[in-house]
Amino acid sequence: MKKVIDRYRHEDNSWRTIDDDWMSEAETLALYLDTFTNNSSLVLAIELADTGRVLLFAADAQTGNWSSWPTVKWDVAGISTDDLLARTVFYKVGHHGSHNATLVATFEKMSHPDLAALIPVHKKDPNITKPNGWKMPATNLFKRLREKTSNRVLQMDGVNPPECDPAKAPAATAWKKIGIKPKQTDFFIELEFSGK
Repeated sequence: MKKVIDRYRHEDNSWRTIDDDWMSEAETLALYLDTFTNNSSLVLAIELADTGRVLLFAADAQTGNWSSWPTVKWDVAGISTDDLLARTVFYKVGHHGSHNATLVATFEKMSHPDLAALIPVHKKDPNITKPNGWKMPATNLFKRLREKTSNRVLQMDGVNPPECDPAKAPAATAWKKIGIKPKQTDFFIELEFSGK
């Protein structure tokens, strides 16, 4: 074995070694793959057994994900994508609320009067603050979220517009109406969905 190692490390064979070469490509490969993975995000719809309400976590889903949902075949009788969407009371907005984060036709099927939303975005993200940076959350999506939820929209960074501040009207009234008092700190957001 020592002979093999010595031969491998001999300067005449240095052109054959790949000890660290792959590392310089890992970052490029990761960034390349990242451009194709958002549309393969795992989306979770969690049904609360005692109420039938649904919590929808859309991960980094973009338009491509949403477009495939109508073709999903469910193993349980009486369950459909439209049914789950109609019973959704919590929507973790997909892909940081970007312009292609939520397919409009699918979002409009979220019709439960207790709907609330969480946008996983931080306004100090360098991709947002740089000149010509990302526009997140997208203006039209954010406007429609506010309309459909009666201003029950939270942002992960806690920088909620005044009309969405859970401690002030009109959002405080809307949260109270559905029996939820959001707890928001620099580290977490807590929402408790009780049985109704």
